[in-house]
Amino acid sequence: MYEYRYCGISEYSVLWIFERFWCFVSKNEREVYDVLSAIKLIRESKKRKFDETLDFGCEINIGSSKDQVSIRGSVDMPAGTGKKVVVAVFCADSDKFDEIKKAGADYVGAEDLVDRFKSGEISCDVCLASPDAMIMLAKISKILGPKKLMPSPKSGTVSNDIVNLVLSFKKGKVVYKADAQGNIYAGIGRISFSDEDLILNFNALFDDVLSKAPSVKSLFVKRVFLSSTMGSSSFMLDKKSLKSGVTNE
Repeated sequence: MYEYRYCGISEYSVLWIFERFWCFVSKNEREVYDVLSAIKLIRESKKRKFDETLDFGCEINIGSSKDQVSIRGSVDMPAGTGKKVVVAVFCADSDKFDEIKKAGADYVGAEDLVDRFKSGEISCDVCLASPDAMIMLAKISKILGPKKLMPSPKSGTVSNDIVNLVLSFKKGKVVYKADAQGNIYAGIGRISFSDEDLILNFNALFDDVLSKAPSVKSLFVKRVFLSSTMGSSSFMLDKKSLKSGVTNE
């Protein structure tokens, strides 16, 4: 019998490797669920004692390398995230510092704040900036960029109304950005949140992602998953239970 070989591996070996690999893929990742069912299953399978975060993940079609689309944004979580967010604010107008601090900012400054980031003194979850402060951030772009902390108008982290921006992040605004493979990940609340609150947060984020879709939405979002931060399984959502824009291919 003729035996097909690919890169020195026989067809039978390829099939054996695939079958062995498939055995290690969680059954949950081969089935699809509606949002509520996925939330309940994640909660039931919880093994950690601490209150884990419910993580949203999706794979989107960002196009080929030549016409790749940058997908990013920020969205207010209606029920908050249950996480204490450390916020650093760059602002060129020192007269606004007190008001920004009262809004809840943990660090506020201009060139002095840039120097503190250079020295590694500051660690935070999000960096915000007023437009007049953006020019000074070029000095630490290589520090903020890899940490996904660089303020950007596209991600909603730059604003003239910096006080209200701080308030929204303290209440639970989430920033997301698709990576080079088109994957988006974001926490949407604690496992202990009610089903209703988690669904509200899920819908808010998913709606915002869909709003970035081109005209052909049916080809934009490929898959959507839910999981817990420390969970061993992810649960793929049924496209029929979601809005148009998902292919589950």
